[in-house]
Amino acid sequence: MYRRSKSTNQPPAPRQRARAFTLVEMIAVMGIIVIMLSLLLPAVKAMTGSSGRQGAINEVMASFELARVGALRSGSKVCVAFADDTFPDPELRYRAYIICRPISGGSGYEFLSKWRQLPTGVSFASSIDRSMVGSSGASITVEPADGFPGIRTTTTLPVVEFGSHGGVRAPSSDYLRLYLYEGFYDAGKDVVTQSADRFYDVIALARFTGRARVEVSSRAQ
Repeated sequence: MYRRSKSTNQPPAPRQRARAFTLVEMIAVMGIIVIMLSLLLPAVKAMTGSSGRQGAINEVMASFELARVGALRSGSKVCVAFADDTFPDPELRYRAYIICRPISGGSGYEFLSKWRQLPTGVSFASSIDRSMVGSSGASITVEPADGFPGIRTTTTLPVVEFGSHGGVRAPSSDYLRLYLYEGFYDAGKDVVTQSADRFYDVIALARFTGRARVEVSSRAQ
């Protein structure tokens, strides 16, 4: 004789409902996130600025080396010219440079590269005495007929001139440094954005070899 088994069918246990975040908890979490972001922001900005300055230094030094080697190979002078406060395009003032050379057998200059711009937020210092881009350094005069990009009137450009031996012919030894900073040129002055201390990254050229080197960041003199 078989015993009838008892039914094991039982109603399912009620599910426990997931507990939702309250509005107060969500606001508290968001507040913590905002505080963390505010603490990280200065470090991120510092890293970005440092990266921009280093990129600018690398690009300018590479252009100096291209000009130096070009002078050695061609047996004639090659220049790196800078856009200063007289440049027609305000957006390029103290932020752009170009490689050029005198036209062989004629007058005027021909450009060997396009205008190269510094990374956003980095500029050449305009207000430091004895700088390559200073008004007392070497310069060339470019005419519209020379065909330089962006130049439609007679324009004077500060330059560094490399001779056929690879050394620096101009400017004089007192003007062989270039100062870079975080900021921009506006209304006739440098507007520094990274700090009030006004520290600059300095690129210096050796007179006889034409080699560029980076010097320790320095304060404006």
